Amino acid sequence: MDETTIVVIVTIILAGLPLVWAIAGWAGRRSWRAVLRGLGLALVPIGLLLTGLMRLLVRAVRLVVDWFAGTAMTTMIWTGIGLAVVGALVWFLAGFMTPVTSAVARERRAARAASPGQEVTTGPARPTQGTATSTSSTRKGRTGRADRAGFTEEDRELERILKERGID
Repeated sequence: MDETTIVVIVTIILAGLPLVWAIAGWAGRRSWRAVLRGLGLALVPIGLLLTGLMRLLVRAVRLVVDWFAGTAMTTMIWTGIGLAVVGALVWFLAGFMTPVTSAVARERRAARAASPGQEVTTGPARPTQGTATSTSSTRKGRTGRADRAGFTEEDRELERILKERGID
């Protein structure tokens, strides 16, 4: 099979799969978002074909396959391949994490500024096994008596300084 035929077949497949995805998204959810994303993704391989970049990508894949076929796999090469796969998986899995909003980031900065030297957690605290802390031991670095909200005069002063500098 010549290169042009392979390029056309790859383009048809890469353009057809997103169209199937778009149709499935429309049928399942009646979502125009899924249709538009599928159509946009289907246009990419067609654009690559028209610019000649699809032929370049097919050649690159063929070169990689030829490299694998002609290279004696050493421990160093397998280590490199393993690290590349792990890196790609970490990057892919990080996409599923919820992004930090500006409000959460602001809260984290304020908590970090309010308690220097202490580790700041954003979620519910998990007590470590075998340790018990009392309210007095967690506040031993603060001066003054806490009010109803749990803030001392030092906390109020830090909050005032942060507000003066425009930090919420």
